[in-house]
Amino acid sequence: MASLPSLSISSTAHKIESDSRKLSSSSSSVEKGLSFHRSQEVLLESSIEALQPFEPALYTPLLQRCSEIKPLSAAEALHAHVLKTGTHENLLVSTSLVNTYMKCGASAHAHKLFNVVPQKNIVTWTTLISGYARNNQADEAVRVFIQLRESGFYPTNFTLGPVFNACSSLYSMELGKQLHGYIIKYHLESDTSMGNSLCSLYSKCRSLEYAVKAFQRIPNKYVISWTTIISSCGDNGNAELGLKIFHDMLLEDAFPNEFTLTSALSLCTETQSFGLGKQVHAFCVKYGCESSVPMKNSIMYFYLKSGRLKKP
Repeated sequence: MASLPSLSISSTAHKIESDSRKLSSSSSSVEKGLSFHRSQEVLLESSIEALQPFEPALYTPLLQRCSEIKPLSAAEALHAHVLKTGTHENLLVSTSLVNTYMKCGASAHAHKLFNVVPQKNIVTWTTLISGYARNNQADEAVRVFIQLRESGFYPTNFTLGPVFNACSSLYSMELGKQLHGYIIKYHLESDTSMGNSLCSLYSKCRSLEYAVKAFQRIPNKYVISWTTIISSCGDNGNAELGLKIFHDMLLEDAFPNEFTLTSALSLCTETQSFGLGKQVHAFCVKYGCESSVPMKNSIMYFYLKSGRLKKP
């Protein structure tokens, strides 16, 4: 017995039993021209076939592997094994399978499995909603969220995050306001991620006023909070407000990152604030992000629009 190095599940007695004939066949196929990605799929599928029933939690590494290399056939083979051994009754395994199907881009498979999970919990619902949002199926994400509420479940901040993303994709101000009301009702406004999501949603729905108010209510503002509202000002045609907020950020000793500085430099370009733009450029040098491609492009464009092709 030997465990496959790339698919080792545990150092316990539960190990994947390799089938030398199948591995030889896999190696032979690879030598005939299979890509490395396909060879990984072959190894994964052959290891699944050799599995024996073991503790439900030990399915997680294989499911994770399926999610990484995204072979739908391997996910289906593992699902069949789960059904065969009766492990599908374990909620952790079923939820992980839903997640794996979503990451493989098989939304229909994920939803079909979700429908037969007997005792869904909020994690199961969140997994399906997150998958739809991640796969750019915003309508489905919102529809499942509505079903979640009708089923009597209470979403957490982890559930609401992808729903906000879906609302932003749909430019749904109405649903966004309903979610905002839910956040206020259940005292989730103090969660920074919720504030960031609200700010982003209102910005995409062209309501900078609401976006700024959502930003101001965030008790603990991190760099992503500042960056979101600064870029929102630029997206909504209020560069001067964005630069003011950038100034406030520096006064509060918050450290900008590459994305913050890129947004700030774009605002300087728009307002033709050459002096301030030079200071932002100095920040880029100070924080070591001048060499990144987006930052280089922003700096070059800034000097070009300022009528100075070369740095003074």
